[in-house]
Amino acid sequence: MNKVPLVLGTVLGLPLFIAAVVLGPTVFDLVFHRRPPERFLIPAGYHGWVRIDFRQKGTPPLPSEDGRLLLKLDEYGTLKTSSDPQTGHGRDDFFYYSGDRRTPLSNAGVAKGA
Repeated sequence: MNKVPLVLGTVLGLPLFIAAVVLGPTVFDLVFHRRPPERFLIPAGYHGWVRIDFRQKGTPPLPSEDGRLLLKLDEYGTLKTSSDPQTGHGRDDFFYYSGDRRTPLSNAGVAKGA
């Protein structure tokens, strides 16, 4: 019996199996757990953490704009809405706003601003 295919299969197969077990759930989540995109409007000049309170009675639901949920934060970086939070991954966009003027923020990395 030729042991070369068995050794070759073990040498190549074991790392591939380990990679599939370790990375498989993450890849599955990225591909299949999508949500509608959201548009965040942040007051011009605001710096710091923001707070969005979902499922708040007596508050309006999130409006939509261009097929995106619109999350417009107040001057304190807060928003209250009766809408449910969305889960999953979406192609969100972020803007500073002042009146009707909007300036896009870079989302080239985590917590990167303009």
